[in-house]
Order: sequence, then C-alpha cells, then structure tokens
Amino acid sequence: MTELALVLPVLLLLVMSIIQFGLILKSYITVVNGARLGARIAAVGKTNAQITSKVKEALPTLDKNMLTIDISPSDEAARTSGTDVTISVSYQENIIVPLFNLLIPDPVPVKAQSIMRMEKPVSG
Repeated sequence: MTELALVLPVLLLLVMSIIQFGLILKSYITVVNGARLGARIAAVGKTNAQITSKVKEALPTLDKNMLTIDISPSDEAARTSGTDVTISVSYQENIIVPLFNLLIPDPVPVKAQSIMRMEKPVSG
C-alpha cells in the first residue's frame, strides 16, 4: 500500500500528461488541415468571407473564440493568377493537466500556415 501511495501520483501525472499531449496534437493536426483547406479555397478564387467560413467549418472541435485566421494578401484584387496566397491559422489550446502549465505556457499556441499558387480562372 505504501508503494502504491508513493507511485500513484506520479503515474497519474504521467497518464494525464499523455492525454494533454494528445489534445495538443489533435488541435495541431486540425489546424494544419484547416490552413490547407483555406489555401486551397483561396487558390481557386474565393472571397475572404468564404475562406474564413470554410476554415471555421473544417474546425468543428475547436473553440472559435480562440481561433485566428489570417489571409495574405488580404486584398482580394491582389490575388491574381500565378501569385501566392497564404493562409495562417492560429489556435490557443488550454492546459487541463494540473501542474503541466509549469512546464509549457498556458494556453499553448498552435499555428499552421499553408501557401498555394492562385490558379487560372476557368473560362466557360
């Protein structure tokens, strides 16, 4: 019993740390996919509002209040065929494991960026 009492807190902290790392990794993968989707939508000539809306739709498990989406160039007229468009998505993942915030910042910044070249418009 004494050994269990000494080892159990360390074991629980280890298990909770693995869970926290999994949550951060899930947020990172989701943010990367959202940035890639946003860049693809921008590359085919959609508006800033459409890009932002689709990226937010692609991130249903994330808190929209902690999400930032940047589009570069932000001027839709500057995005012409052959130029690059960059979508940056940032998210703040909250720490849920006690004492884990002593090791890493709380909230953890999760960022992803995707760059795609604007496509030529399809003529009908």
